[in-house]
Amino acid sequence: MGQGSCDVGGQQAFQALVKLLNGGRFPHAVLLLSNEAKLADETVKSLANKLLCCDNCQSHIDFFTVSPGGASSQIVADDMRTLIKNIQSSPKIGRRKVAYVQHAETMNKYAANSFLMTLEEPPSDTVIFLSAPSRYDLLPTILSRCLTFKLHSEFNVNSPILEKIGNMYESWLNSLIVKTSFNLATIEMYKILSNIEENFDGLEEETAMPRPELLKTLVAKLEQKTAKIFMENPQITPRLHEITEIFEKNKYFLSINCNIIAFLERCFILAVRFFEKNLNKGSEYDNERERKS
Repeated sequence: MGQGSCDVGGQQAFQALVKLLNGGRFPHAVLLLSNEAKLADETVKSLANKLLCCDNCQSHIDFFTVSPGGASSQIVADDMRTLIKNIQSSPKIGRRKVAYVQHAETMNKYAANSFLMTLEEPPSDTVIFLSAPSRYDLLPTILSRCLTFKLHSEFNVNSPILEKIGNMYESWLNSLIVKTSFNLATIEMYKILSNIEENFDGLEEETAMPRPELLKTLVAKLEQKTAKIFMENPQITPRLHEITEIFEKNKYFLSINCNIIAFLERCFILAVRFFEKNLNKGSEYDNERERKS
C-alpha cells in the first residue's frame, strides 16, 4: 500500500519558493495545497526557518500561527484578529515576521472577511502562509491574493503498470506543445484512458490498494508528471493555455464515458489547467515586481 512521505526538500514547490527567496522576490502571501496537513506544516516550517534565519521557527518570537479550534473546529474572527494584531507590530528580532494560517479552509466567513484586508495589504516585513486541501475550499478573493503551489505526496508504490501510465501521460502532455489538432490530442488522450481502463484490475492487484486510494495515487502520479513538465519547460504555457481552453469548451464531448474514464479525463484537464494558471501567476508576479523596481 502507498505511504505518503514528507520529503520537503524534494518538493518542486519548495524549490521554486527557495529560488524566489534567494532572488529577493518572495511573495507576500503563499497558499500551499496538500491533502497531507503534515506535509504542508513541514514545508511552512522549513521556509519560515529560512525567512527568519533560525533553526526552529516554532519557538521564534516573530512566528505566528492560527488554526481551527473549539467545538466548531473553525478559525473564528477573534482568532484572526489576534493574528492580525501580532503581524501589525514590528519584528522583535531580525527584519521579518511570518504568519501561518493552518487549515485555511476552516475560516468562517467572519474570520475570512477580517483577514482579507490584511492579506491584500500585509505589512511589508511580513510573509503569510496558508494551507488547505483544495483551492476550491477557499474564497476567490483569498485565492487571488496568494501565490498558489500544490504539494505532492510521494507514494512508495512499486508498480510497472503505474509507471507505464505515468510515462504515457508525460508523452501526451509534451505532445500538446506541438500538436495543433484538437482531434489528434483527444485521440491520444483516449488511448491513455483506454490503457488505464484495460489495466486497472491488474493495477489493483499489483498494488493491493482499494480502488479509492488507488485512484488518488494515480492522480498524484499524473500531477507529478504535470508539475515536472511545467517546471522544465515554462515556455509551453501559451500553448497549453490554448489547448486547455479547447478541451474545456468541448466538455460535452469529453464526458460521454463513465466511471473511471469520466473521472480521469476531468483530472487530465484540471491538472493541466491548475499548473498553467499557477505558472501564469508566477509570471504575473515577476512582471509586477519588475514594473515596481
